[in-house]
Amino acid sequence: MKKPAKRLCAGLLAASLVGAGSLSTAAADQPGNQGNGSGNAPGQQNGEEENDNGNGNNNAGGPPSDITPGPPIAPMESHLDRIEDNVAEIEEAISTYFDIELGEDLEDEEAEEDESAEEDEEAEEDESADEDEEAEEDESAEEDEEAEEDESADEDEEAEEDESADEDEEAEEDESADEDEEAEEDEFAEEDEEAEESVEAADVDEDVEEDESVEEDEEVEEDESAEEDEEVEEDESAEEDKEAEEDESAEEDEEAEEDESAEEDEEVEEDESAEEDEEAEEDEDLDEELAEWENASFNSFPGRLNAQSNQLGSIEQRLSVRANHPHADGEDEAGAEVQERVDALAERIAAAEAAVQEAQEQWTSGLDEEEADERTSEESVAVDHAWNVAFSAPLNEDTVANENFLLIDEDRDVVEVDVSYDAEAQAVTLDPVDNFYEDETYDLYIRGDVEDESGTPLGSTTRMNFTVE
Repeated sequence: MKKPAKRLCAGLLAASLVGAGSLSTAAADQPGNQGNGSGNAPGQQNGEEENDNGNGNNNAGGPPSDITPGPPIAPMESHLDRIEDNVAEIEEAISTYFDIELGEDLEDEEAEEDESAEEDEEAEEDESADEDEEAEEDESAEEDEEAEEDESADEDEEAEEDESADEDEEAEEDESADEDEEAEEDEFAEEDEEAEESVEAADVDEDVEEDESVEEDEEVEEDESAEEDEEVEEDESAEEDKEAEEDESAEEDEEAEEDESAEEDEEVEEDESAEEDEEAEEDEDLDEELAEWENASFNSFPGRLNAQSNQLGSIEQRLSVRANHPHADGEDEAGAEVQERVDALAERIAAAEAAVQEAQEQWTSGLDEEEADERTSEESVAVDHAWNVAFSAPLNEDTVANENFLLIDEDRDVVEVDVSYDAEAQAVTLDPVDNFYEDETYDLYIRGDVEDESGTPLGSTTRMNFTVE
């Protein structure tokens, strides 16, 4: 098997190590197991950013209000469910393989942080509530005092205004009474004089005025009637013309609105269809990309964890596209929830990687410095071959442990293998959980801590390297 992005192939190999002596090979039909590990993505190195072309549809009309712009959330949530399952499975495998407790310290730390944060938040809320209450009381006292002062000032001002108004009113009434009395006396005198003069002329002019007035009234009535008829006709004609113009204008406006509405509906349908097509392509791209990760094979825990990180990276890139979409408007609650899940998984993966790194360092510490019993290197080993190590005496099964039978890859990571002991054959089998990578060289270590039934250790570490064809 090549590193991810290369096709896997099958084969089988077994080697026999007798005691601490010579190494020989023999056929051992043991099927290779497929794992669900991870590492560098197919066609992509770790840390390399994905060239994502899902940067949103920038249609001039904008998407309909009921369509959320950018990559859809549902596929991301579905893939996150699968990643969570993968991470849980890897965590369990790490705990079992290295015999360590994984995740408990992180959970305890998170619980303490959450509890401390809640206590701080409650203290701040109580303090803020006390300060708000005091501020409200002070503000209320000041408002009451100001209200009393304003009320007292208003009452004094009103009293002064009422007193001044009464005085002004009395002065005006006295002055007005004097003026009215004088005016009445002068008016009565003038009226009496005028009445005497007009009585004589009134009798003479009354007859003439009556005749002239009758003729003038008759002519005026005729002229007014003619003018009114003419004005009515003009008004009716103007109203008819105006109504006709308004009807014609209304029809034109209605037709224009219908045309404009039809064009807008057509643009909206085109935009909606384009966005749906783009979202479907995004969903399909994400499916294909993550399927490549899941179908790839990785034979070390760091590689498997790294693959999960890269899958999270693919989802984060789509969240970024969604957040930076030209039509994104306001807070994306669904996207924020997905981001929270991504962050939580990233923390779990980081904790698992740190635990694996520490365990590997403990297991491999001093291997290169120890004086090892070097065995002949093997070339052209098949990708799914299992190593069969035979001993000349029965072993203490307590010492047949993962840390005493190690396969190390070129990155100095421990390759996950199933270590089993056949007491009858006095042989230990190392069967890789996933296939080896093609064209890579591995080191097989058998520590001197392995003991026989009597408790006698092997004595020295045995080392052999092999290259996969």
